[in-house]
Amino acid sequence: MKQITLLRELCDTMVSGSLCAMGGMTPFPVMSALDHFPEDFGLPHMPAQKEA
Repeated sequence: MKQITLLRELCDTMVSGSLCAMGGMTPFPVMSALDHFPEDFGLPHMPAQKEA
């Protein structure tokens, strides 16, 4: 679980800290996989939360 937390933090850092669009969009596939296929990462399946 600590690795998943670190991975999400690194993705957030890349999105907010990148100076170019390519670097800022690079973590999106990883974040999407974590959100849509958590069981592939050893996490329990949880329904997606809608952002307000």
